[in-house]
Amino acid sequence: MLSIVHAQQVPPRGGETGFVDMRAARATLSAPLLKRAAKAAIHASVREIKDFRGGDEEDFAMFPKVAVHPLLANHYVDSGPLLYVGSPHMKVHGLETPEAGKRLLDMLLAHATSPAFQYFHAWEAGDVLVWDNTQTLHHSMPYDRSSPDVVRELYRTQARFA
Repeated sequence: MLSIVHAQQVPPRGGETGFVDMRAARATLSAPLLKRAAKAAIHASVREIKDFRGGDEEDFAMFPKVAVHPLLANHYVDSGPLLYVGSPHMKVHGLETPEAGKRLLDMLLAHATSPAFQYFHAWEAGDVLVWDNTQTLHHSMPYDRSSPDVVRELYRTQARFA
C-alpha cells in the first residue's frame, strides 16, 4: 500500500514523523529470533488502532474483523522478506501462551525501532512524502498543542499496488 502525505501547516517545533524500515529490521534479526518468529502470526484489527477508535460499524465494515499475517512475511509485489509487526496492541498467535506472543512482539518492536532503522522527518509546509506502508512503520511525534495558533495539518492519501 502506497501512502502519500502532504504537509499544509506545521508546528514551529516537534510534530516530526518517524519511519522504520521493516526490511532492514528483518535482515538483521538474530537466528534465535528468526526461528521463534517463524512460528508466529500477528492478528491485527482496525478496532485496536488508535486512529480508528472513533469509527462506527459502517467504517469498520470496510475492513476484515481480523487480518492474520505471518511475522516473517514477504512483500506481495517483489517477494522481498520483511518483518510484519505494527503496533504493540496487536496479538501474536502460534506460541505457547499469549504472554509469550506479547514478549516476542515487544522484542521485535524494540529491535525494529532501534536507531539503526529509523528516519525522522521534520516537516515544512509543502513537503510531500511517499512510502510503502506494507514495509514501513510510521508514527507522529508530540508537539505543543497548548496554543490555538499551533497547527499540524497533514493530508494523507493511500493507494493499493496493482
